[in-house]
Amino acid sequence: MVNLVQYTSDDTRIQCIVGDATSLPDLADNTFDLVHSNSVIEHVGTLEDMKRMVQEVRRLAPVYYVQAPNYWFPYEFHTCMIGFHWLPKVFRLFLVRRFSCGHYPRARNAAEAQAYVADANSVTGRQIRTLFPDAEIKPEKFFGLTKSWMAIRRSSRSASM
Repeated sequence: MVNLVQYTSDDTRIQCIVGDATSLPDLADNTFDLVHSNSVIEHVGTLEDMKRMVQEVRRLAPVYYVQAPNYWFPYEFHTCMIGFHWLPKVFRLFLVRRFSCGHYPRARNAAEAQAYVADANSVTGRQIRTLFPDAEIKPEKFFGLTKSWMAIRRSSRSASM
């Protein structure tokens, strides 16, 4: 398990390391049988940062499962608000400076507000397909709407197809 801060698991089968998902140079190619990432990629930063994470995912295992929230799903899970992610940035900053928004407490200053607004960047179907050209992309549905995207590479053989 890779986290930006130290984490300890009670399960002895799980090894926890401090690291950045966009750059894991201490881990060799194909270190793992499987990379599993659930709602992480939207937190690594810009689209360029996401591309760096994808390079690491593809490098570290022949099989992967990466899930990311869909930008076009109306509910934004991090702020627990409908349409928050569609608002102009200036209005999102205004909201987080004045209110607690879901998992984000009320921002104490402009820098903290900027960090909250930049923290979660959901992806479109086109973006996930571009990021993971060697994967099967599956929608995860909720009441008929695509809630999130799953990029699945079942084996290195399927990556060459």
